Amino acid sequence: MTSEKAQEPTKVLVVDDSILQARVIGDALRKAGYQVQVSNSGEDALKLAQSWQPDAITLDVVMPGMSGYQVCRALREQGSIARVPVIMITSRGGIEAKVAGFEAGADDYLVKPVDATELFARLKVLLRRARRAEYTVSRTGKLIAAFSLRGGVGATSVAANLAVTLSGLWGSDVPLIDLALTMGQIALTFNVKPTASIHDLAQREPGALDDDAVESCLHRHPTGVRILPAPMNPEEAEMVSSTHVNVILPLLKDHYPYLVADLASDFQEVTLTALDHADQVLLVMAPELASVRAAASTLKVFSSLGYPDDKIKLVLNWTFRRHGLRQKNIEAAMRRPIDLVLPFAPDVFIPALNRGVPLVAGHPDSEITVQIEEFAFRLTRPERLPGPGEEMTPMLAQVRERLGV
Repeated sequence: MTSEKAQEPTKVLVVDDSILQARVIGDALRKAGYQVQVSNSGEDALKLAQSWQPDAITLDVVMPGMSGYQVCRALREQGSIARVPVIMITSRGGIEAKVAGFEAGADDYLVKPVDATELFARLKVLLRRARRAEYTVSRTGKLIAAFSLRGGVGATSVAANLAVTLSGLWGSDVPLIDLALTMGQIALTFNVKPTASIHDLAQREPGALDDDAVESCLHRHPTGVRILPAPMNPEEAEMVSSTHVNVILPLLKDHYPYLVADLASDFQEVTLTALDHADQVLLVMAPELASVRAAASTLKVFSSLGYPDDKIKLVLNWTFRRHGLRQKNIEAAMRRPIDLVLPFAPDVFIPALNRGVPLVAGHPDSEITVQIEEFAFRLTRPERLPGPGEEMTPMLAQVRERLGV
């Protein structure tokens, strides 16, 4: 799950007019796996920071020429390096010195002599914080959440089949997060016996979660889906907080172009957090009065939350053969069109559930699979599709041919 940039050693610029002090800090960082450059003056440090583009900077305060405070202020005005984390390192203690450092734009402050363990810990926190700040600007992943306030209408099946389809369409792994925490069924839907779940991530403080921790709990499935299962025991569900979810989803969105979440049938904090992060919400319902009423109530809640209309897509799942409400009547009640209608098909849906093989994987040529593929394409079509001669997945080629795009 690590990006190309993250695979490279983290670069730290050490700035200190004391050659000995700079070497001590630099050697400690190198032994810890960091790539290090050293500068002994403020003027040189600014030039080196622009050319080398470090991921973090340790900066002495008392230096001839430009002081550390002046260097830090200058860094904050230099575009591409303006947000680089800066740890000021100085022999000056006391609250006034620290305040001056923070006012100059420093992110943290250490007093000499510097303990290497403390430096590494603070550096790790600042780098993680910087990545999260970058996520809010550059995150490209799209989260699609399947939701129904009335259970038993097939939201889990919609989530599972959509995740498989997205992986097949765009040729990338697709995380599928089971946030129906009390009794999630995603692992069962894929016939996966998980050895880890989202509960394992909840054992950590949210601030301690990182890419590697989340990656270690994703179960790779042959379909290209990466499953993050719900807790294996219902009593463990309470340990998964909205704060954890608020960290996990952005981490995943930064590394995968698409991810899917199956949500609980409630408006608890975890569910609301996932809905807030979602770029699209698939509101799933069956053609019966209670389900339609629940969906209408859900739309009112979404409106009160300020969700735009185009964030919501309606999915009608025919869970029984006949005597259901007519589609046009449902659309009139909902005051919007239904975006996807899944026909009653127990001959393929039920065996798929019992075998733990999502329908679109077990029946790639079925009418329902075709419908889901075309819906997924319309839902996630990138701004730029592969041009003539460019490589595309077989599924994408088939969908484009069918749709004439």
